[in-house]
Amino acid sequence: MQRIIYVIKTKSNKQLPSEFLLNILERQFEPQEAPRQLETLIDWGRYAEVFGYDEYTHNLFLEEFSLAE
Repeated sequence: MQRIIYVIKTKSNKQLPSEFLLNILERQFEPQEAPRQLETLIDWGRYAEVFGYDEYTHNLFLEEFSLAE
């Protein structure tokens, strides 16, 4: 989570495409497991209100009220 937050903060648009994370996860997990890991990561981040996820653009972004800032 800390690395994801750091990367989002350093991006000029403050968003991170989920495809970027999926590519990283595909190097560490089996092809069918990587999407499940990504879904879990997004769900946990949203539940903890650390970052949001735009279902249309498939981008992660920091929540305005997030303690991660």
